[in-house]
Amino acid sequence: MRRFGWRLALLGAVFPLASAAMEADVIIVVNNSGSMEVETQEVEDNLNAFAGAVAAGGADLRIIVISDEGQACGGDGVCAPPPVGNPAGCCPDQNLPTYRHVVQFVGSTSLFQSVLTTYPQWQASLRPSASKSLILITDDNDDMSMSQFMNQLLFLSPSFQGIQCHAIVATSCVPGGPCWVSGFCAQAGTAYMDLAQQSGGVIANLCDQNFDAAFATIASAVVVLTATPVTEGVGLETWARIKGAYVGSSGK
Repeated sequence: MRRFGWRLALLGAVFPLASAAMEADVIIVVNNSGSMEVETQEVEDNLNAFAGAVAAGGADLRIIVISDEGQACGGDGVCAPPPVGNPAGCCPDQNLPTYRHVVQFVGSTSLFQSVLTTYPQWQASLRPSASKSLILITDDNDDMSMSQFMNQLLFLSPSFQGIQCHAIVATSCVPGGPCWVSGFCAQAGTAYMDLAQQSGGVIANLCDQNFDAAFATIASAVVVLTATPVTEGVGLETWARIKGAYVGSSGK
């Protein structure tokens, strides 16, 4: 049976994962380094289908993207197309209250830090009763460990107890290997995979260079997370067992 690496979870905290309103708050963080151009386009291409799949599952969805501005605005990040994004165009693409874009250049090894430091900019979009999901997309690994990140995230707000994290990362980046030779990765995203595995999230292989299946699987996980009632007194191990079926990988 899995045990999480952060202190509040080990104390047997109760995880309020669902609400009668079926609210889902999803935070997406994208590495904005120059090697991520194709992957950023994959994110943009999948945002509407992802939102549609979550909505079709009955969840009231809010999306928060932490990323630089899109290329049309002079940046290296995400521009969400309508209807998720601004119907008037990309600059800015924000479309409140359902879609908030936190304009922040995200370095290749600092996705965790970007979540923490920008929190004051997006906390107003979070709803107390909503499930929380975090999607991390990068071709590198993080400077911070999973445990360091979770300890600091839970310090910011106890509402992050029970957050489910998903990783679209290089599952393997061995020098001379196919992903490395193709220039798709700098390092395997081990810190992000650790967090996804421990929280019952999805692990998808960035080296596939096609995120359709990854976003579809994550959308299903968000719906299940949002719809799963966790009653008072249900602690970490029961929560991990319920969510464990959604750990996956598209292969190395």
